[in-house]
Amino acid sequence: MGCKVKILFILLSLTCSVVAQQFDWNDPKINWAWDNNRHTVAITAGLNSFYGFYTPEQVKRGFSNTTDIYQALEYSSWNPYGQYGIEYYYNFLKWLRFGGKINLDVSKTNFTDANHSTTYINLMASLQFTYYNEVRWRVYSGIDLGYTSFFDNISKYHANMLGVNITPLGFSYGRAVCIFFELNIGNDAIAKAGISLRL
Repeated sequence: MGCKVKILFILLSLTCSVVAQQFDWNDPKINWAWDNNRHTVAITAGLNSFYGFYTPEQVKRGFSNTTDIYQALEYSSWNPYGQYGIEYYYNFLKWLRFGGKINLDVSKTNFTDANHSTTYINLMASLQFTYYNEVRWRVYSGIDLGYTSFFDNISKYHANMLGVNITPLGFSYGRAVCIFFELNIGNDAIAKAGISLRL
């Protein structure tokens, strides 16, 4: 009986030793260090952009002054659908990463006789500057530049324009899976949150 206990103890010791070597917490890959996990994919959701918030005011006044179709409609209410998107980034340096984002910015204005919706589709390249990038926390700012397509469902008005956005401040927390929150000025959501996966 004593011999079996000794053998079991030796096997447990060897197993623990192997596990300890396998999960070396000083290993940067296990710690999700930025230079071993440079790719980030994220999904986001937030409030409308400044454009999305401002469009209903244009609609109530007669959007683009090209048609009086709205003058015959009685304004009822506005329902912001918000903005939703997908993003990808690659860390070139600990403090710098480059990527792209595509998002959909939708708001709806209700009239007594019709439902009006405006849609912005933004496809932008993005550059982010990280002030703090340690273990789990990240603090950053960014700038985006790209293409925006606008569509108005009642007048069928469609326009393509330059998409520009500035991220004054963003926070990210996590290792392999991160949650983040950021503020924006321009074509991205005024305030948005998301979840990202580091690869």
